[in-house]
Amino acid sequence: MASERRSFPRYLVQCPVIVTLPDDPNAAFKVKANSLSRTSIQIECNQELITSLLRQQGLPYRCHLTFTLPWHEQNFAVDATVVTHRRLSQQDYVLVLLLRHQDGAQEDLLEQLLGARPTTIGLD
Repeated sequence: MASERRSFPRYLVQCPVIVTLPDDPNAAFKVKANSLSRTSIQIECNQELITSLLRQQGLPYRCHLTFTLPWHEQNFAVDATVVTHRRLSQQDYVLVLLLRHQDGAQEDLLEQLLGARPTTIGLD
């Protein structure tokens, strides 16, 4: 069995996420997170978002995320870069993003809230 190499634990969290791209901030993609850590997020998305991300000229591919955890009112607004994407079906993908927090306080709060999450969480 391979040893765990993550710096921070990943938590199973289902919450809605709004993704915007730097070249078209008016276009918003509504997706769902399925796991989250202090420094990364995994989202489920469709072909449209993947195609829009891959159109970017520079690397790494960038986007902006807005989300709220189901058990807390704090609205997180975070820049992110694409780590990897995986195709699940013809239209469905999983996308892993590295979070680029604007300040350490937001990063600390996210970690604190994830550690204190209720045992039953998710979308209604």
